[in-house]
Amino acid sequence: PIDSADALASYLSAKRGRAVRVLVPRRGERRRLVEMARENARQGLRERLDDSSRRERVLVEIGRRLGLRDTPKRIECVDVSHVHGEAVVASLVAFDEGVPDRSGYRRYRLRGVQRNDDFAAIKEVISRRLVRGRDEGGLPDLLLIDGGRGQLAMAVEAARELGVTGIELAAIAKERVIGDARAASVERVVDRVFRPGRANPVSFKPHSDALHLLAQIRDEAHRFAISFHRKVRARRRLRSELDRVPGIGPAKRKALLTRFGSIQGVREASLDDLCQVPGIGRETARRILEALKAGAEAAATGPCE
Repeated sequence: PIDSADALASYLSAKRGRAVRVLVPRRGERRRLVEMARENARQGLRERLDDSSRRERVLVEIGRRLGLRDTPKRIECVDVSHVHGEAVVASLVAFDEGVPDRSGYRRYRLRGVQRNDDFAAIKEVISRRLVRGRDEGGLPDLLLIDGGRGQLAMAVEAARELGVTGIELAAIAKERVIGDARAASVERVVDRVFRPGRANPVSFKPHSDALHLLAQIRDEAHRFAISFHRKVRARRRLRSELDRVPGIGPAKRKALLTRFGSIQGVREASLDDLCQVPGIGRETARRILEALKAGAEAAATGPCE
């Protein structure tokens, strides 16, 4: 910490590259503003410390409920996303001390997975994460899977096959409704958390902060996977629809996507807009718009996903 105005002035002058003066008001309105800023800083620090203490208590509770060896300071969660087996992708998100660590977020394209095989998809992405952690170091304190017993079993199998020991695994299954969801009164089963070697879910109070944090991490993994899936699917559809246009190859497809961002952006572009893309002449632009219009009409009359 810098204790004096002179020391602070020297530090700021060195950072700025020119002289800086630090003025300390003694009375009046400016003095009142300094006191207000000081009190705001104290209050902000107290709130941060209180929030940090609360998160620490929640992490301790998660470790206790799940029977972990240590408090899970770092939790990562994996989710898989696809629609009827199309564009299968996965995401991994990381939370450090209960808050998102976006430097640890990862996206995965799963090319070796058969359509609609969620178990194989989970096994592949868990295997890839464990291999990276084994070779480079840095496995999380808890690796969470969005799913139930089946997905958890695939994660356990992946760790066993790779010879990775000591990794703590769990799965969290979404809240579900028992019976007719349209009935006046329905029975809801809250999020359930599974651990290897346990037949029944781990018991949490329905509105506990510990369960809420695990659900929050799961939901963030789901959001991240969905956004990646939509991006991949949009790119594939753009390639598919433009493949029908004579004269459009990989370079021009890439130029169109770079300029307009998505197939919807290309579809909404005018003839003159398309002609601004390098290599796209007026006749080619007209064929592009006709092909995308035909594709949109076919999609509107086709089956829903």
